[in-house]
Amino acid sequence: MNQETENISPATNEKFFTKPIIIIFITVFIDLVGFGIVIPALPYYVEGEAVYLLANPGRSFR
Repeated sequence: MNQETENISPATNEKFFTKPIIIIFITVFIDLVGFGIVIPALPYYVEGEAVYLLANPGRSFR
């Protein structure tokens, strides 16, 4: 075996893999929380836009 690979301890190797995984989990968690807030609120936004579009025919954006 190579001298360099023998010097790497399991604790160092474990830290190398756990930090990126924690960052990925935090990113996915924040993303899912965002979807959990936005998706239930979408019908209210669509309803508001539909009322605006029906009140102002011929316009597609505010």
